[in-house]
Parts: sequence; C-alpha cells; structure tokens
Amino acid sequence: MRAGVDGKKAGNAGVVNKGPAFGKRHIQIMLMFFLTAIAYTMRVNISVAIVAMTDNTTSSNPDIPTYEWHDKSVILSSFYWGYVALQVFAGKLGRTYGTKWFLVGAMAVNSAAFTSIPFFAEKLGSKGVMGCRMVQGLAQGFVFPSLSVVLGQWAPLNERSRLVAISVSGIYISSIVTMTTTGYICGSWYGWPMTFYLFGALGVAWIIPWIIFGSNSPAEHKTITVEERTYIQTSLDFAKDQENISTPWKAILTSVPVWAFMLTACGYVWGFSTLLTEMPTYINKIMNFDIHSNSWMSSAPYAFVLVVTWISGFVSDHLTSSGCMSLTNGRKLFSTIGT
Repeated sequence: MRAGVDGKKAGNAGVVNKGPAFGKRHIQIMLMFFLTAIAYTMRVNISVAIVAMTDNTTSSNPDIPTYEWHDKSVILSSFYWGYVALQVFAGKLGRTYGTKWFLVGAMAVNSAAFTSIPFFAEKLGSKGVMGCRMVQGLAQGFVFPSLSVVLGQWAPLNERSRLVAISVSGIYISSIVTMTTTGYICGSWYGWPMTFYLFGALGVAWIIPWIIFGSNSPAEHKTITVEERTYIQTSLDFAKDQENISTPWKAILTSVPVWAFMLTACGYVWGFSTLLTEMPTYINKIMNFDIHSNSWMSSAPYAFVLVVTWISGFVSDHLTSSGCMSLTNGRKLFSTIGT
C-alpha cells in the first residue's frame, strides 16, 4: 500500500511549480558528486600507487623512493578498518545536527591524512601508511551516511533516482580518472608522491565551495526560492516529518527485507572493493603489465558502470513518475538487474 502511495505522490509532484530549471537542489547534488569523486580518488589512488611504491623501475626519476613491503594487501585493507567504525553513528549525527560541518571536518582530516602518506611511508614504513589509511577511513565514514542525509533532505521523490545516480557517479568517474592519472604520474619524473599531494589538494579545495553553497536542508538555505522549497518539502511530506524520532532498532534488526538488502549490499561491495583494491596489483604482478597499461585496464570496468548508472537512474525515474511502476517495485527491479 505504501509503495502505491509513494508512486502516486511521485507522479503528482510534477504538476507543481518546481522553481528554477537549475535550482539549489541541483547545486547540492553537484557538490555531492564532487564529494564522492574526490573522496573515492583518495581511496582508490593507493591501489595503483602501491605498485609504484614497491617497484623501483616504475618512475624515470631515480630519486623517487621505493620500499620492499610484504604486507601490501594489509595496507590496501587498512582503510576499511576505520571506515566501518562510524557508519551508523555518522548518519545519526548528520540527521540530528546537520551534515554541513561534519563534512567540512571529515574532508579536512581525510585530506591531511592522505597528503601525509609519503612522509609516514618514509619515516615509519608500511605501518605509517596503514595509520594514515585508518584515519582516512574514519574520516570517510562520514561521507556516504552524510550523502544519504543530504539526498533525503534535497531530492524530491520523482527526481530521486537520477539525482542519486548523478551523486554516486562521482565514484565511477573518480575510479576512471584516478587510475589512469595515477599511472601516468607514477611513471613520470614526479613519481608516486605527487599523486598524494595533488589529490589531497583537491580535497581541501572542495571544502571551500561546500562552505559557501552547501546547506543542511531547503528550510535552512538562505537564497532558495519559495517555489523550489515548497516543491521539495511537499514531495518529501516534510509537514509530517518534523520530529526527530528515535531509531527503531528492534524493528530494523528483525526485518526480513532489511537483512535481504544487507546481504545483497555485502555481495556487491565485496566484489566492487576486491576489484578496486587488488586489480592493479594483480595486473602488474601476475599479468606483468607496465604501470601505464595497468591503469587503463584497471579503469575499464568503471567506464561501463558509469554509463549504466546514468541510464538506469533516468529510466527508473521515468517508470515511477509516469505511473508505470511503484517506487518499491522500481527499486526491486533495478536492484535485481544490477546484482
């Protein structure tokens, strides 16, 4: 019954005045796009960079340091030790207090830890890199829970699939750009340390427009038009959702659909993360490709994912807004196709 109501609401939302064609909600989504892109850049970079960090034939500059590490897989996994720790709490904090300043702090800490990797690699070896990656993981634990809160506040129901698709497509663009760019920089005179300084600077640069243009919700935005704010809040039924209700943990943990979704998500993330972290090393050590060919081959899957993500987001919105399918059935359909 709820799915039918949601579908009807999504279809009727299109008759109201939505405000400017490119409104404040679109600015928030673009900020989230660059957030996910830059955050993933600093997550993915090490997968290619570690090949150069442990191979003295990669760079044309003989002064670039390299190391004999036998715990590379542990280094690659260390990001996730911190990453899993704050997921649930970050979402709750963002919903209660707003995401804006949490994201400023998270990106500042993440960028500082990432940029420090060359220094700690030299001073403390692989353990120093693991420490930096753990701090990165803790900081990035705020990113995707905060993204969900922002989308929950800013994305109208009949636009949600495509706005989500645009936001998370930063992941795949980042994977493509980072793997190819990192490979070329690592093979150049500048060597692998430059990749950490360059991408770390991007993280700091993102903070500035987020402080200027970012907002926790349409209600708090100072320059949003009345029409756009009304359109978003009406679509999301904010009038009935002003209370910060407690989280129904028992109902969540005993819900069969929740466990079904968690198992599906675990399978997806397992495959995605394994390819993301281990593929460049496999292509280098097992298939014996050089750093340039390695980066192109490693990025290829994400180019296809990017195309499919955008197409499926817009198709899903069309099916639900036109009344052909309820939101619930639309989510089930595209999740099934994806898995």
